Amino acid sequence: MAKGILNIELLGSFRITISEKSIPIDAWRSKKALMLLKYLAANSGKKTPGDVLIDLFWPNNDLEGASRSMHTTIYYLRKTLQDYSPDNIDGSTWIRFTNGLYWLNLENGVVLDIKVFRRLVEESVFLEDEEPEKALAASLKALKLYRGHFLLEYPYIDWTVELREHYHEKYIELVLRAGRLLMELKQDFQEAARIARVALGHDPYREALHQLLLRSLIGMGRFPEAVMQYNDFSKALADEFGLEPRAETKNLLNKIRQNSVSPNDAESTEEGCGVLLCDRKAFELILQKRRETKESRPPAMLMSIVLNRTGTYSDVGVVMGKLRRSMRSGDVITRWAKKMAVVLLEDTDELGADVVRRRLSIVFNPQSFTIRQHGLAGGEKVLNRLSGELEMSWASS
Repeated sequence: MAKGILNIELLGSFRITISEKSIPIDAWRSKKALMLLKYLAANSGKKTPGDVLIDLFWPNNDLEGASRSMHTTIYYLRKTLQDYSPDNIDGSTWIRFTNGLYWLNLENGVVLDIKVFRRLVEESVFLEDEEPEKALAASLKALKLYRGHFLLEYPYIDWTVELREHYHEKYIELVLRAGRLLMELKQDFQEAARIARVALGHDPYREALHQLLLRSLIGMGRFPEAVMQYNDFSKALADEFGLEPRAETKNLLNKIRQNSVSPNDAESTEEGCGVLLCDRKAFELILQKRRETKESRPPAMLMSIVLNRTGTYSDVGVVMGKLRRSMRSGDVITRWAKKMAVVLLEDTDELGADVVRRRLSIVFNPQSFTIRQHGLAGGEKVLNRLSGELEMSWASS
């Protein structure tokens, strides 16, 4: 977070610095003044009527006494800010008053972590579909700002409760979005696992976070640890609430068992939204099992999405994310090579594959990608030949 002259942090325990120097808690002659500052900061510059402040902080005083106490508190608040401000800065002007309204003036070098946090959250949501790399960057920046629950030291003060829940939910959404984008765009399962573990420290029973952690562990090939993680969560859920994991969580564990995947077979697998995202080795294993049972199963086709020389390496990561969101339940997606993605289309014949190919041609820029469909028989040979030709083409460019 960029530093201002006055920096106030509300996510986690309260922090305040002026010109990068902290104001210690014992410097506040009036604890009510410190609490009033936190309230005005939490309102992010919005103007608050004095009557509202009186109702919040002096509810049991008569109106005249409460008004006098409020003015005294505002005086101490301004004085403390001024005492810790450099000589060339009038710190008292950060607290403004006009027409019975009070607010924290954000125009004079004030930086609020919650304001920056909200902006980054909005940016990550807005950019997620069209510019996922930038969405990921915004998400990771926002996550660094979340040191803990909003005003952690005041869990039971009424006006903090709704705000605490609001920022916590935004934080969980960020973790899930960042984790998914890390795996889809960067194949960075380790970082996805790290942010999932940190989030579970704040919200240990949030099942979506456990799902993210499981996918990350599976992606790193740490299958025994994934099983242990699932068992620990399942036991905690049963002990605390008498519940069991949801079907989506169970399916993550079942996918390991059903495919008999081991660390030597696959480095990464992920299931979400009914689509299986896996690495090439796991994909080849699935193709092998698919051919072994072809007589008892409906038809299947392969689809390759090849990066042309007009595209960029990062475009393949974007394709993987879009494929995951647009393919059907049961389809399998892999990054066959650095510049090539492949989809296994289950229960699809040549006609159906042609429909999918034409639909994907609308989703992806035809100037950057070439989309082809292939039969299942000898599919690996065709794909290897395509990726080999692709490497030669790029090497000669």
